[in-house]
Amino acid sequence: MKALLKLILLFVLISCCKSKDPKPQEPLKSYDNALAATWKLDSVTSNSGMVTTNPSDKEIFTIFQTDTNKLSFENGGSSGVGNYKLSTEKGINIIIQRGDFGGWPNGPWLDSYLANINKASSYTVSASKLRIVTSELNTLFFTKQ
Repeated sequence: MKALLKLILLFVLISCCKSKDPKPQEPLKSYDNALAATWKLDSVTSNSGMVTTNPSDKEIFTIFQTDTNKLSFENGGSSGVGNYKLSTEKGINIIIQRGDFGGWPNGPWLDSYLANINKASSYTVSASKLRIVTSELNTLFFTKQ
């Protein structure tokens, strides 16, 4: 009788503690079409609050493709391509490389862009603004073109 009672209590305990089947989550897309546009880099803010803006008329444009995780950049003679990977909570990992060594029109600004964009960890995007935060807590601000 005690064994039967223990067996019943064990069954009740297991039944109560058994997790309910969670709703299946929508799989994470490999791209975000909200990013799909041409974005002009406006400024980079360091984690200490120092703001750097473009010192020349050679703008850096980042182009995110539609329905894919591909992107590229252009900087008046320099360009490159790359891709990005999304994670939960608006996380992003970007790998972009300078590919065209036809010119170096804006060295320090381009160096800052490449050093920071490759450390991207999260982003927020609106209809006209893109903000990318790096793993070092630097922030890149873009305007949609």
